[in-house]
Amino acid sequence: MGLKKVFHLGILISSVLTPGLTLGGEYTDQVKVQLGLIKLVGLAEGWEETHNDKFDRLDEGDSDLFSFTLRKGKSYKIITACDNDCSDIDLILYDENDNEISRDTSTDSLPIVDVRPKWTGKFKLKVRMYSCSNNPCYYGIAILGR
Repeated sequence: MGLKKVFHLGILISSVLTPGLTLGGEYTDQVKVQLGLIKLVGLAEGWEETHNDKFDRLDEGDSDLFSFTLRKGKSYKIITACDNDCSDIDLILYDENDNEISRDTSTDSLPIVDVRPKWTGKFKLKVRMYSCSNNPCYYGIAILGR
Protein backbone atom coordinates (compact mmCIF):
# COMPACT_ATOMS: atom_id res chain seq x y z
CA MET A 1 0.00 0.00 0.00
CA GLY A 2 1.49 3.38 -0.99
CA LEU A 3 2.04 6.33 1.35
CA LYS A 4 -0.83 8.36 -0.15
CA LYS A 5 -3.34 5.49 0.30
CA VAL A 6 -2.23 5.05 3.91
CA PHE A 7 -2.66 8.79 4.43
CA HIS A 8 -6.31 8.62 3.34
CA LEU A 9 -6.80 5.66 5.68
CA GLY A 10 -5.24 7.80 8.43
CA ILE A 11 -7.76 10.59 7.79
CA LEU A 12 -10.59 8.10 8.16
CA ILE A 13 -9.15 6.60 11.35
CA SER A 14 -8.37 9.98 12.91
CA SER A 15 -11.90 11.24 12.23
CA VAL A 16 -13.29 8.17 14.02
CA LEU A 17 -10.82 8.33 16.93
CA THR A 18 -11.05 12.10 17.51
CA PRO A 19 -14.68 13.22 17.02
CA GLY A 20 -16.00 16.63 18.15
CA LEU A 21 -12.71 18.44 17.65
CA THR A 22 -12.41 21.74 19.46
CA LEU A 23 -8.98 21.87 21.06
CA GLY A 24 -5.54 22.08 19.48
CA GLY A 25 -4.47 18.83 21.16
CA GLU A 26 -7.20 16.90 19.41
CA TYR A 27 -6.20 18.37 16.06
CA THR A 28 -2.60 17.43 16.76
CA ASP A 29 -3.81 13.89 17.55
CA GLN A 30 -5.32 13.70 14.04
CA VAL A 31 -1.95 14.62 12.56
CA LYS A 32 -0.06 12.16 14.80
CA VAL A 33 -2.34 9.30 13.72
CA GLN A 34 -1.87 10.15 10.04
CA LEU A 35 1.92 10.52 10.32
CA GLY A 36 2.15 7.35 12.38
CA LEU A 37 0.39 5.30 9.73
CA ILE A 38 2.49 6.77 6.94
CA LYS A 39 5.68 6.07 8.88
CA LEU A 40 4.61 2.45 9.44
CA VAL A 41 4.38 1.94 5.68
CA GLY A 42 7.72 3.70 5.18
CA LEU A 43 9.38 1.52 7.81
CA ALA A 44 7.95 -1.60 6.15
CA GLU A 45 9.46 -0.39 2.86
CA GLY A 46 12.94 -0.10 4.41
CA TRP A 47 12.93 3.57 5.45
CA GLU A 48 13.92 4.69 8.96
CA GLU A 49 13.16 7.74 11.06
CA THR A 50 16.13 10.13 10.84
CA HIS A 51 14.82 13.21 12.67
CA ASN A 52 12.30 13.96 15.39
CA ASP A 53 8.82 14.80 14.15
CA LYS A 54 7.85 18.45 14.24
CA PHE A 55 4.33 19.77 14.86
CA ASP A 56 2.99 23.27 14.37
CA ARG A 57 0.00 25.21 13.10
CA LEU A 58 -0.60 27.81 10.42
CA ASP A 59 -3.46 29.99 9.26
CA GLU A 60 -4.49 29.84 5.63
CA GLY A 61 -1.99 31.77 3.49
CA ASP A 62 0.80 31.65 6.10
CA SER A 63 4.10 29.81 5.88
CA ASP A 64 6.86 28.61 8.17
CA LEU A 65 10.50 27.62 7.74
CA PHE A 66 12.34 24.70 9.37
CA SER A 67 16.07 23.91 9.24
CA PHE A 68 17.70 20.52 9.62
CA THR A 69 20.80 18.64 8.55
CA LEU A 70 20.69 16.09 5.75
CA ARG A 71 23.59 13.74 4.96
CA LYS A 72 25.32 13.19 1.64
CA GLY A 73 24.49 9.94 -0.13
CA LYS A 74 21.35 9.22 1.90
CA SER A 75 17.86 9.31 0.37
CA TYR A 76 15.13 11.13 2.28
CA LYS A 77 11.37 11.43 2.19
CA ILE A 78 10.06 14.54 3.95
CA ILE A 79 6.37 14.01 4.65
CA THR A 80 3.81 16.43 5.97
CA ALA A 81 0.33 15.53 7.17
CA CYS A 82 -2.35 18.05 8.06
CA ASP A 83 -5.50 17.98 10.21
CA ASN A 84 -8.92 17.30 8.73
CA ASP A 85 -9.63 21.03 8.16
CA CYS A 86 -6.67 21.32 5.80
CA SER A 87 -7.02 20.50 2.11
CA ASP A 88 -3.82 21.97 0.65
CA ILE A 89 -0.40 22.35 2.22
CA ASP A 90 2.83 22.65 0.22
CA LEU A 91 6.54 21.98 0.78
CA ILE A 92 9.60 23.54 -0.83
CA LEU A 93 13.09 22.37 0.16
CA TYR A 94 16.10 24.72 -0.14
CA ASP A 95 19.81 24.13 0.34
CA GLU A 96 22.04 26.34 2.52
CA ASN A 97 22.48 28.77 -0.41
CA ASP A 98 18.69 29.20 -0.81
CA ASN A 99 18.62 27.15 -4.02
CA GLU A 100 15.39 25.20 -4.47
CA ILE A 101 16.16 21.48 -4.30
CA SER A 102 12.72 19.85 -4.38
CA ARG A 103 9.05 20.71 -4.04
CA ASP A 104 5.57 19.27 -3.72
CA THR A 105 3.02 21.95 -4.51
CA SER A 106 0.24 19.70 -5.74
CA THR A 107 -3.24 20.38 -4.37
CA ASP A 108 -3.40 17.94 -1.46
CA SER A 109 -2.86 17.68 2.26
CA LEU A 110 -0.03 15.14 2.07
CA PRO A 111 2.98 16.67 0.36
CA ILE A 112 6.06 14.46 0.09
CA VAL A 113 9.47 15.80 -0.92
CA ASP A 114 12.13 13.33 -2.06
CA VAL A 115 15.80 14.30 -1.93
CA ARG A 116 19.26 12.69 -2.10
CA PRO A 117 21.69 15.46 -1.07
CA LYS A 118 25.01 15.77 -2.90
CA TRP A 119 26.62 17.06 0.31
CA THR A 120 26.00 17.05 4.05
CA GLY A 121 24.60 20.34 5.22
CA LYS A 122 21.74 22.44 6.53
CA PHE A 123 18.58 22.44 4.47
CA LYS A 124 15.48 24.59 4.88
CA LEU A 125 11.93 23.40 4.43
CA LYS A 126 9.25 25.98 3.67
CA VAL A 127 5.76 24.87 4.69
CA ARG A 128 2.90 26.89 3.19
CA MET A 129 -0.76 26.51 4.20
CA TYR A 130 -2.85 27.14 1.10
CA SER A 131 -6.25 25.92 2.20
CA CYS A 132 -7.51 25.67 5.77
CA SER A 133 -11.27 25.72 6.36
CA ASN A 134 -10.96 26.41 10.12
CA ASN A 135 -7.89 28.46 11.12
CA PRO A 136 -5.42 27.50 12.35
CA CYS A 137 -4.68 24.13 10.75
CA TYR A 138 -2.29 21.80 12.54
CA TYR A 139 0.36 19.82 10.68
CA GLY A 140 3.28 17.53 11.32
CA ILE A 141 6.54 16.81 9.52
CA ALA A 142 8.30 13.45 9.48
CA ILE A 143 11.65 12.76 7.83
CA LEU A 144 12.49 9.23 6.74
CA GLY A 145 15.80 8.14 5.27
CA ARG A 146 17.72 5.19 3.92
